[in-house]
Amino acid sequence: MLIQFSLSNFGSFRDEQTFSFVASAYSEYPEWVIEKEVPGLSGYSYLSTAGIFGANASGKSMFIDAVSVFRRIVRESASMMPDESLLYNPFRLDQGCADKETSFEIVFEYKSKRYDYSFSYNASKIMNEELYRYETKLPQLLFRVSRSQDGDVELQTTSRMAKLKKHREYLRSKPNSLLLSRGAQEGVEELVAPYTWISTGLLIYDAPFDHTDMSIYGPVIEGKFGEEMRNRLISLARRADLGISDIKAKDVTPIPEDQLTAVFTPEMAKRIIGTPTKTAVFIHEGARSDVEFSAPDESVGTRSFLSAAAAALRAFQNGKTLLFDEIDCSLHPKLTEALISLFADKRLNKHGAQLLFTAHMDSIMDLLRRDQIWITEKKVDGASTLGPLSDYSLRKGEKKSKGYGAGRYGGIPVIDSLFEAV
Repeated sequence: MLIQFSLSNFGSFRDEQTFSFVASAYSEYPEWVIEKEVPGLSGYSYLSTAGIFGANASGKSMFIDAVSVFRRIVRESASMMPDESLLYNPFRLDQGCADKETSFEIVFEYKSKRYDYSFSYNASKIMNEELYRYETKLPQLLFRVSRSQDGDVELQTTSRMAKLKKHREYLRSKPNSLLLSRGAQEGVEELVAPYTWISTGLLIYDAPFDHTDMSIYGPVIEGKFGEEMRNRLISLARRADLGISDIKAKDVTPIPEDQLTAVFTPEMAKRIIGTPTKTAVFIHEGARSDVEFSAPDESVGTRSFLSAAAAALRAFQNGKTLLFDEIDCSLHPKLTEALISLFADKRLNKHGAQLLFTAHMDSIMDLLRRDQIWITEKKVDGASTLGPLSDYSLRKGEKKSKGYGAGRYGGIPVIDSLFEAV
């Protein structure tokens, strides 16, 4: 379960900004609340869903991208070449930030343990890295790494984690590698768990790029995630009034070997030859019999919904955290609201899966509590800020969408007359 994520000097975020899934003490909409005991955070409850709203270019997608970059560095840094550049994207509207470190910090719960993990880096080096674990209310330092500009490495740990000291020379020779990544790669038990959650517990969905990608819902239809998930996706498609009565996986005629060898290298062609290829077939009820449609025959909206629903079902399966950029892209408002509301259904969301989405459609706000609504805004100097609607006092009976549309909370574009520009 994701509890908190902080970043600084990344993209349009110059100053430190923090997002939190910790619930406020509101009595409204209790279906959105996850009651769970987390070591060191006694008395708190958490949210299953939150949305980030704001004007175009205010930082909504940039925040999702920051989590994605954080995850990629954790996943891939141990496999990088020593001179390979890290994914470094500092705030570019202030020359003083060009050489500053980017910093990420995450707090999460996994298997009844809490982890606080952070690192800072520039284009070529991980400068600082720190991991704490909570099994009780008191923190346990697993390791702390500090690197000087000349490459010298200081590794601090406890006697219990003394086995990590052998990695000091590795860290000296590999300045772009995280100790968490290397330790998990080598099977250090205490590091495998947090690495696993970050690598597989965070699902990133980018609607403008992923929403018509059959590879997202195709494996579900094929049954790779189990028959239950396949049946649920088909049931959701039926209930969404898409005109679909069934979806099946169908074998595709393989490409002839001579065509493959004409395009690919012999080694690549050999890997492709014999690989089973499938596609999704959509069944519609005709006047006299069922009619099969291919994926390109279906609308972008239909494929968008299937991809989004499949991503949600994958999150439900093991209680993952799904980050969804532009959830309202190509979807009818009612379908978007229905998709988000799935995360409030305790019968479907049995394992406490979470959804963090970005959207422009302000009517979604009226489904949510104030602490579930976050707003990005770009300041005069171009730096983005992120804050919750719970920082504002709402008028009694005020609809959140109405107050937002009126500009009471910020986060809406100020547009000069477009006609004067042409």
